[in-house]
Amino acid sequence: MPRKQPASAPFILRIVSWTFYICLCAFALLAGTAASWIGKGHEIGPLGYLFPKEPVKLFGTHQFTVLMLGCDEDRTPGGAIITSDKARSDMMLIAQLDFDKKMITGLSIPRDTGLRFPGGPLHKINAYHAYGGADLSKKAVEQLLPGVSIDRVVTVNFEGFVDMVNAVGGVPITVEKDMDYDDNAGHLHIHLKKGMQLMDGETAEGYVRFRHADNDFVRADRQHVFMLSFKGAAQKNVAAFPNMMDGLVKMLKDGLTPDEVVSLGYFVRDVPKANVKFGSLPVHDRPHSSILAVNEDEIPRVLREYNLIENEKPAGDR
Repeated sequence: MPRKQPASAPFILRIVSWTFYICLCAFALLAGTAASWIGKGHEIGPLGYLFPKEPVKLFGTHQFTVLMLGCDEDRTPGGAIITSDKARSDMMLIAQLDFDKKMITGLSIPRDTGLRFPGGPLHKINAYHAYGGADLSKKAVEQLLPGVSIDRVVTVNFEGFVDMVNAVGGVPITVEKDMDYDDNAGHLHIHLKKGMQLMDGETAEGYVRFRHADNDFVRADRQHVFMLSFKGAAQKNVAAFPNMMDGLVKMLKDGLTPDEVVSLGYFVRDVPKANVKFGSLPVHDRPHSSILAVNEDEIPRVLREYNLIENEKPAGDR
């Protein structure tokens, strides 16, 4: 049976689109806080916020395609942290920002999606980051999605996410069920009780990353709930905006410069909601395997629907 896919319209805040949504929330608070940044030594100076560079000039393109990765923190048997450039990618989102059309579109890629390079073995796509870092992840996604060319790969820094949540004083969340999960190898410990609680950064990281007994689609819905609450917390604490933005820059530092974060933030802020559309890669289960198979016949249509290619191209071999 094909795996049920979530509806595309609510997917604006799902998986790594929540990173873009943070930008949107943050820049909505800009006008009331600019004066408080001057002389305080934040990572981006006040002029960088007030006079952002035009994205077309900064990126040198009218359509910017970015692959966003959230990586596990794996550890060796001795306890040493495996650097993020060699960890498995915990989440994957390919997004295109069309600067002329003021449009943002993209697809989430389930981390258990199977991919085989010509002549090579079949692997889950999240493993390629461990084998060859961001460059091999980029090649893997371009192999998976024929006709798509990726301009930049961004690895989400979860320490920046934690700093951002702490900067606004925590985020109130009603936890839908008890969540208990310990990943000693990944140094991730989640122990949440059902009910309302004010989450600090580390607790919030566990909440948005929890997938034990769930799947990537359920986790995406949870991230949607979290980001709505984050927006409310940020709007109530405008004085925290400089520290919150420093966290955002830290969160996206592996792939984007501070100037680029600001430029994209302004662009995202001005994109009409009707012009934002995210969906999921069409996949289905393989018999007797945890590796998901791609619905090859649907790939060309989905890539056109989400503005990742203009014309139909053959799916090719996986």
